[in-house]
Amino acid sequence: MDRNLRALSLGAAVRALGTSLFGPFLALYLHNVLSLSFALVGVLLFLFGAVSIPFSVAGGLLTDRRGRRSVFLWTLVGEVAAVGGMGWSMSNGALLGVVAAALAGSIVTSLGNPANSAYIADLAEGHDRTQGFMWQRVGHNAGFAAGTAVGGLLIAALGFARVVYLGMLVLLVSTSYLALVLAPSPKDQSIQQGLRGDATVGGAPRRPPLRTSLRAIAKDRKFLEFTIGMTLIAVVTGQWNVVFPLFVNSVLHIPYGWLGLGLSLNGILVVVAQPWTTRIARGHRHTLLANVGLLLYVAGFLLLAVAGAFVLFPLEVFFGVVFLLTMGENTEAIPYSTLPSNLAPMSERGAYNGAFVALTGFGYLLATLWGTAGLSLFSDPIVLWTVLMLPALPALALLVRVGRRISPTTDRA
Repeated sequence: MDRNLRALSLGAAVRALGTSLFGPFLALYLHNVLSLSFALVGVLLFLFGAVSIPFSVAGGLLTDRRGRRSVFLWTLVGEVAAVGGMGWSMSNGALLGVVAAALAGSIVTSLGNPANSAYIADLAEGHDRTQGFMWQRVGHNAGFAAGTAVGGLLIAALGFARVVYLGMLVLLVSTSYLALVLAPSPKDQSIQQGLRGDATVGGAPRRPPLRTSLRAIAKDRKFLEFTIGMTLIAVVTGQWNVVFPLFVNSVLHIPYGWLGLGLSLNGILVVVAQPWTTRIARGHRHTLLANVGLLLYVAGFLLLAVAGAFVLFPLEVFFGVVFLLTMGENTEAIPYSTLPSNLAPMSERGAYNGAFVALTGFGYLLATLWGTAGLSLFSDPIVLWTVLMLPALPALALLVRVGRRISPTTDRA
């Protein structure tokens, strides 16, 4: 694997360590320290996601015009500044400051994600590209698992503000490391030549108008159908973060301690099983992998529904479902991270990844509304989970259709 991709994976691990020292506990800070209601906390978290969605598109367009490495590194600098601002605001008990810093962090992350994906795609083709995305995911989850475990202990001992400052220092280390070791990709080099005015393509500058990228995406029916299918999948898989913990605790009566242990198992399984899953997936079609991952999610959620309806072995079912959902997540991550870049022209990889992240991000936001509405309307577990799984049907059909229309080379993991 390219040395830059190895460095990117290590950087992802350190970066995830820094953000997870405090990120998973932000909702608790808003509720327990600033005394916001759960409803208001939910609204704020929803707004963070909604406001940042357009910035994924903007980040993709910027990436294709200013370079993958530079856009990614500048957003990392912005992330460090946002976390520093959050620490200062927490030290002074400033609610608006905490909210503004969290929103700024969400925005710069959305700006940088397309650049990160396009950088990986520039440096690897075919199965190597799948491997590059896989090792970054493994690095991220390893850092997340460690940071979450340590962060809970440190917050109890040091308080939120000091732990956020510590997270900022960790992020500063990862940003400095990546700035020192990451080399420009081949596309970065051509973009910089174009910006200097000493290279053109067919007599035209290397910075195409924004409408060129937007028109290319709007006309690419295969890409749009794949993205809509993955957005519908996000409405289903997003219940892992929305309804799943609420259902497990309130219907299956699994205590917080066991719930936390199950979620930790998820992180460990990603680190251990993602390389194995990727090796098995090699040579198979991305669209098929997306549907297999979706079916694993559906099987896990429906098993949860049966356990809730008939009160059958709740703890055993809980851990079994965590295993099924994690394997679905590992399988789903392969097409999610790789196929958008495979479908994109090299000059539009940033724009395609930005559009893909924006639309699927909307799917995850929709999952929040879909899931909470289902909880409010349906008390029968089987009816609840059956309704929540309905978007899986058009998603399966769309991905089968896309798989028949794109070339096997493009679709191959």
